Amino acid sequence: MAVGGGLQARRRSLRGGTSSAYHGRPLKAAGCAAAALCGLLLSHLHGSFAAFAPSAPSRQRAGKVRLLAASDSELTSKKADLAERLKAEATAAKKARSKGFAINTQSFEALIESFDSERLGPVEATDKLLTTDGLQHDDASLKKLEKATLKCLARGDHDSLHLTVDRLLQWPGLEPTQDDASATKNAQFFPVVYTVFTAVRSYCNDNADFFDMVQLGMTLEALMKLARKMWAADDRINNAMTLILNKELYEKGRDPIDGPADIIGTLGLRETFQVMAYAALDMPKDEMKHVDAVSSMAWALATANVPLASLQVKVAKGILANIDK
Repeated sequence: MAVGGGLQARRRSLRGGTSSAYHGRPLKAAGCAAAALCGLLLSHLHGSFAAFAPSAPSRQRAGKVRLLAASDSELTSKKADLAERLKAEATAAKKARSKGFAINTQSFEALIESFDSERLGPVEATDKLLTTDGLQHDDASLKKLEKATLKCLARGDHDSLHLTVDRLLQWPGLEPTQDDASATKNAQFFPVVYTVFTAVRSYCNDNADFFDMVQLGMTLEALMKLARKMWAADDRINNAMTLILNKELYEKGRDPIDGPADIIGTLGLRETFQVMAYAALDMPKDEMKHVDAVSSMAWALATANVPLASLQVKVAKGILANIDK
């Protein structure tokens, strides 16, 4: 019994010790877990608040953002101001150009009127026209120029017709190679030169029957040289001339040109050369004594491919008859 009783007592004491030790560990673990959870919560809260607290680098970035925003706003404002200023300057420049164009156009028309008031011949009028700078023209003033030039041609003397064409040949704008500034300026002025040319062409069409051989031969040669030089001029002059020629062809109901395939026909000179060839055919044989003029006529008509068999025979006979004179 004593032995049994002692054994039971030991078992109770062992069970009791075991139970208290078992129940003590969860409490300690729970305390540690709670402490860890509180620490984690405090750490999380501290981190959250720290995220809201601006650090030094974040403050610098915010400052840069504000500066960039201010710079963009200022740049936009400056762009708007610049656009307004440029718009105002463009409007003012346009008004100034319009005023200047009107003044220069009036000067051009005044120059044209001086042809009559000063009773200028065609050579003097053409020279005055080509040596006056700063003139602006429009379609109306060019029409006035053509009429005034025709009057000058009617006032001219025996040699003034071919000398007028020679003066056009001397214009620097017909040179094949020009610098950009000169070519641009000459291309703008070319319609004036072409208007004088059209006046000469028209005058020849209407008055060829009244020419003698010297007038006719020298004028044909000069016109042939002018036609070739016009097509050989700088590309910018060619472009200006092509615009004029296409306008003429359009008004006549013909197809536009794309190059100098027929340098005489494109310039409207084929009819002029044919009229002058028939005028030479009707001249007295005595006119064939002017061998130089006859040779000039023959060269121009052959170069322009204006065949007239009866005139060729007459020219050959005239040259042979007067070759020693």
